[in-house]
Formats: sequence, C-alpha cells, structure tokens
Amino acid sequence: MNGKRKILFVKYGGFSNVNEIVYEILTREFPSLEVEVIDLFSGVVNTKDLATIFHTIKEYGLDIFNRQINMASRRLVTNYFFNKLRAFILERFAERDYLFTF
Repeated sequence: MNGKRKILFVKYGGFSNVNEIVYEILTREFPSLEVEVIDLFSGVVNTKDLATIFHTIKEYGLDIFNRQINMASRRLVTNYFFNKLRAFILERFAERDYLFTF
C-alpha cells in the first residue's frame, strides 16, 4: 500500500449540489482518507453511442415511443450501461488501493 488510503467517488455531472454535499460528507466522515473524484460526465463515458441507444430502446421501447418516458433520462438506467460503467471502473481503477467506491 502506497501513501494514503482512498475512497473513489464516482459521479455523473452535477445537479442540485448533491455531489458537492456527498463529497463534503465523505471528507468529513473519513478525515484520514483521501477522496478521489471521477466525473463520468466529463467525457469519460459516452452515453450517446449506438449500443447505448439500442439497449435503451430495447429495455424501454414502448414507453419511449409512447412518450411516457424520456429516452435521454433513461440512457443511464439500463443493464447495458451499468455493466459498461462497471467494466470501465474496474479496468481503469483496479490497480489502485481504494478502501471503497461510492
């Protein structure tokens, strides 16, 4: 183990200052740990690729076409996207020493 133990805080953009509040809570409650933040919104994960759009339609098809839900808001809430995100995080951060990921 090299240096200070870390928490990986994964966020997607910002809204209503929730991410800032969570960051403040993490740093306050775990003062001996470093909180590393990765924002997936800043180009790390593409939510507009054809595979993501295809899987969104596959999971929410009729609700999207009937305009009961907004496709843009559902791209991040599919099994495909969660699996893609998990694989990305494991690949990019597996070698680092994190106590936990939030």
